[in-house]
Amino acid sequence: MFWWPAGSELADWPASEPGTGHLNPLNLKTYQVLKNVIRDVATLFPYQFYHAGAEEIMSGCWKADPAIQALLSSVGTLSQLLETFVSSTLPYILSLKRTAVYWEDVLLDPNIKVDKSLLTLEHTILQTCNNGPNNTKRIVSSGYRAIVLSLDFYYLDCGPGDFLGNDSQYDQPPGSNPGNGDSWFSLNPCCPAAHAHFALSAYLVSPIVTYYDVPRQSMICALRLLPPEKTMQAALLLSESLSRG
Repeated sequence: MFWWPAGSELADWPASEPGTGHLNPLNLKTYQVLKNVIRDVATLFPYQFYHAGAEEIMSGCWKADPAIQALLSSVGTLSQLLETFVSSTLPYILSLKRTAVYWEDVLLDPNIKVDKSLLTLEHTILQTCNNGPNNTKRIVSSGYRAIVLSLDFYYLDCGPGDFLGNDSQYDQPPGSNPGNGDSWFSLNPCCPAAHAHFALSAYLVSPIVTYYDVPRQSMICALRLLPPEKTMQAALLLSESLSRG
């Protein structure tokens, strides 16, 4: 598989998931396209926030580009490459009167991150998901506001689909041991009990209680994430049926 070459280290993968990749920060056409996308999204969704991404930067994709190879072989770094991207797109987002939202990786990733000076406290919100409440505390202690999306409690990532569509390898015969199924977590097997447990966790795990020592005014909200590859066509048909009454 192109995103997971046999025997390669995680840092060398071209992408963290299939069907994806990275934009080239050194290609000027990248920003011509992005400005059009950002403008169109901001027009379609006239809200205060614009999510600018920056999660799971995979160095393998960038390192495959000759121009980036030349940069890295001199004095350049992958972090500087990300800074080029952010500094070239963030001003346009702010010009549209939007507050920029980034994933926590943009500041907390151990290998590829930007300097804090690029992300002003007034115009930036960071979305957290890893390391329990600790990353949220780190972000808030730096003066940023946070959106909480905990991998431990708020991910509905258990289901019969995968990144490329429905996959029969996740079908569990009656009476079989589901194991870990398609879950990211060893304690989250793909079975009815797991679905019920994680559905209830939205109510049982309060961010106000779990993140008790984080100033409440610094947490914008807590979100639950349902990956679209887990919903399948059946969920869309159910939604359509309910909407028709």
